[in-house]
Amino acid sequence: MTISAAQKLALRKLFQVDQVGCKPGEEAAVAPEFILKVIELAESAGGEAPRPEKPNLTTVKEIKALTGNEQLAKLFEQHDVLTQNLTDWAKTAKTTQDRLPRWNSLDDLAGHAANLTEADEARQQMQTIEGERQFLADPDPVAPLCDKLGALRPCRWAHSRHRTFLSRKGSRTPSAGSPATRAKPARGSCCNAWAAGDVHFLDSWLCTAAASPHHKSLGTRERSLRSGSVQICGSERGRLTQASSWPLIC
Repeated sequence: MTISAAQKLALRKLFQVDQVGCKPGEEAAVAPEFILKVIELAESAGGEAPRPEKPNLTTVKEIKALTGNEQLAKLFEQHDVLTQNLTDWAKTAKTTQDRLPRWNSLDDLAGHAANLTEADEARQQMQTIEGERQFLADPDPVAPLCDKLGALRPCRWAHSRHRTFLSRKGSRTPSAGSPATRAKPARGSCCNAWAAGDVHFLDSWLCTAAASPHHKSLGTRERSLRSGSVQICGSERGRLTQASSWPLIC
């Protein structure tokens, strides 16, 4: 089987679509590397829900099993299809990479709001996105859900965490008039409070923050509230996030 000069030129251009360089006369040697990169790109373009299903690679794997000019001839035959697939898969992989962190954040927010009835609708929409693999839909369906869950009042987050923590500790929630709920948060002590397991303090701190959009109880850096989520900047953010794993957005 003979491969013409024009076919070899077309194959070298095809290899370049997937960033595989090839000098004239080396097409047969480079083809296996190109096929492996095609498979790698296709694998990155899909996966477990909510991501799209992985592309069908039956034809590509059949070509992979061939050698020499027979393999080159089959690649040339699939030139147009592979060129379009490579472009689509690269775009899908890039969009997935960009959106996946936001989906993971949404999943975390939903977990923190597990006991809140206000989050039921958002959780149902998440199940639809995952079940029907709508992750890459346009417009992005994930961003509005992040905003919706993030807009829940901080005090509701606190009470939810409150109940979960106390159920694990076997404790009872103090009454509204008890010292634990009346105590005013001290400056800069929120991280220490969580480390000590004082969720009553944190509840009070969040309520104070909710009442004052420019609350500065964590030290010299400015803290604020936006969309119902505590804004924490500077070194305190990492410490508090690590200590409490609450949904904190800087």
